[in-house]
Amino acid sequence: MSMIDANIAVFFLKQSFEDVGKVFGPSYLKLLIEYAREFEAEKLGESPPNGIETLNDIVNYILGNLDRYPRGYCALVYGNAKADSKIEGSTGAAWKRSGINALKQLMQPSGLLNSSRSPIEALESAQEFAQSINMAAKLQFMENSDDTVSIIIEECPFTDSCEAFEKEGISRISGKRECANLICYTAAAQLMTGRQCDYSIRRTEKYCNGKIFHI
Repeated sequence: MSMIDANIAVFFLKQSFEDVGKVFGPSYLKLLIEYAREFEAEKLGESPPNGIETLNDIVNYILGNLDRYPRGYCALVYGNAKADSKIEGSTGAAWKRSGINALKQLMQPSGLLNSSRSPIEALESAQEFAQSINMAAKLQFMENSDDTVSIIIEECPFTDSCEAFEKEGISRISGKRECANLICYTAAAQLMTGRQCDYSIRRTEKYCNGKIFHI
């Protein structure tokens, strides 16, 4: 069972990728759709279906099978990261832009993005909002300094895509780990503090340890 609302996740990811596609072009979207199609089909235990050529097609395929694979949004997360990695050699601009766009789509109506906050305040506000719409992983935040917040990800809805990243060697520049959770929370910190932010993450047997910090 998914710990976040899969329908909401798929909807906002689709909106985000539509915007990113305007910048990176049809080749990016074509790859994203193909990789997401293959991922979803593998999770369903079937051959990738024909006729999936647009974002609407892949979204309908995913939504139509949430009863069989409740974490269908992971197919879109995986498709986005792999397309970006294929084009750039590692995840980079498209991955970061999609995280910021998804965060904006979710939080813009709340008014929180227009406020000025410290990193810890920004992350706690983002988490409270995510919980209010059933879009939150189970996280703990600890302030290390004015510029750095440590994060423990106790339960994550994106483990399927994360495991695929590891298996296929999909990573950030210099081999740094990717994280669908932290890319969005980093965007929240960046948008609410008005300063550029980045993150790092380390996986353990029980959970993931991360940091979000100003750069």
